[in-house]
Amino acid sequence: MVVFGTRPDAVKMAPVVRALRASPAEFTPVVAVTAQHREMLDQVLALFAITPDHDLGIMTEQQSLVDVTLRTLGGLTTGEIARAFLVPEPTMAQRLVRAKRKIKAAGIPFRVPPEHLLPDRLVAVLAVVYLIFNEGFGGRGELAAEALLLGRALAELMPDRA
Repeated sequence: MVVFGTRPDAVKMAPVVRALRASPAEFTPVVAVTAQHREMLDQVLALFAITPDHDLGIMTEQQSLVDVTLRTLGGLTTGEIARAFLVPEPTMAQRLVRAKRKIKAAGIPFRVPPEHLLPDRLVAVLAVVYLIFNEGFGGRGELAAEALLLGRALAELMPDRA
């Protein structure tokens, strides 16, 4: 499976998709897009004649990557995220919109960072898992269970750090 969501990632992955599709006897490529920047991604897909098998469409208007992470991994709403950060919901909504604008302007891709940067990102990942757990502990048991599962996975993947 090939998964990407931004124009730069699509440009990099297009030759890979083309090569996989050129060998149908050996590979059955599945292409999924997350569509962080829908308009720009669609242009590249058309340019390289790539039709995704799955469009996850996880990005919506007025959404930041933090919001996507909390929503995708934990199913949190903007209100739940606001409670986790102890701020009013309209304040969190504004913060998320500003964060999205900054991320879009800087061209920050939504991808797994290189292995050498993982330790630097661990604190933020653990904070997200903690916030998901807290929301679950406060009444949504499925979130607490998901956070425990994520925490265990992190401990397995990074036993020296997590």
